[in-house]
Amino acid sequence: MKVSIITAVFNSEAFLDDYFKSLLNQSHKDLEIICVDDGSTDNSFSKLYEYRKKYPDLIKVIRQKHEGVSQARNKALDVMCGDYYCFLDSDDWLSENALELALQQFEKDDIDASLFTLNYVYPESPEKNFILPKKYDQLFSSNEMFSDTLDWSISAFGVYKSEFKEFSYYSSPQAISYDDEFQTRRMILKMRNFKINNGVYFYRQRDNSVSNEMSLESLGKFKLQYKTKGLLQKRGLYEKHALKFERQSLHIFVGFIRNFFLKKKGLSKNESSFIEKSIHSYKHFINKKVLFQNINKLDVKEVLMLLFLILPFVFQKLIMKAIAKY
Repeated sequence: MKVSIITAVFNSEAFLDDYFKSLLNQSHKDLEIICVDDGSTDNSFSKLYEYRKKYPDLIKVIRQKHEGVSQARNKALDVMCGDYYCFLDSDDWLSENALELALQQFEKDDIDASLFTLNYVYPESPEKNFILPKKYDQLFSSNEMFSDTLDWSISAFGVYKSEFKEFSYYSSPQAISYDDEFQTRRMILKMRNFKINNGVYFYRQRDNSVSNEMSLESLGKFKLQYKTKGLLQKRGLYEKHALKFERQSLHIFVGFIRNFFLKKKGLSKNESSFIEKSIHSYKHFINKKVLFQNINKLDVKEVLMLLFLILPFVFQKLIMKAIAKY
């Protein structure tokens, strides 16, 4: 049973040795590695080609201009020939038995995907490392899995049957951050069930990742929520998931506005103005009625966040500017 490992690579030169080491040492040997260089400006492509020359029967390398993760994955999906496929980020790595354990689960159970155990790795702050709650061998329905993706309390990294690859495609011609998360949610709704295996996906957390930096690209967080809500409403699922969705939207708002005022000095005047307008618009996107109706289900921190949310924007800015000074 061949597994296609699909990876979008962008300026990951420093991490590629760890990435390839984890794949070359897999206990399951029947695999192909497809790396798509997404217009890297460092030496990532050269390094990929070095590995390609060393392992020509195992590794495929494709190059594209910077179009984003979704488009890079699409190119790999077009040429993959595995019975199963797995998305692996170029700065992450797998435990040596990860693929073997996933395939064993497919042999034992009639499932559409076998998901890895996710281990968050903070190289600069190892005390922050943590593993998502372990739910080995628990069968998740499509709706249960989708619900857990709303706050990512479960990992969607894993091995999927190749027959579902068409649901991994995305048609946008533009490089938009967080497209891959939306596609994952959309794909999950097309599937039946999932299980989690003991194989470990080591998920490197970087300070300069899109999720931690502040730029126009960071607004992908908001776009992801807009699109996810549209998906929920289209499928008639919003009412069922409203509280979880709005709680996550609240967390995104407070985290984003705090990050903005901490890092806005690195932005141009036009970028800063555009992002501020986007924050203000997103503030009104959050359904406060749902949150207040369920205020007894919020923790203390979330109640404080909700009170912050209803403040006039001018006061929110003053508070965040004060916080940014300390």
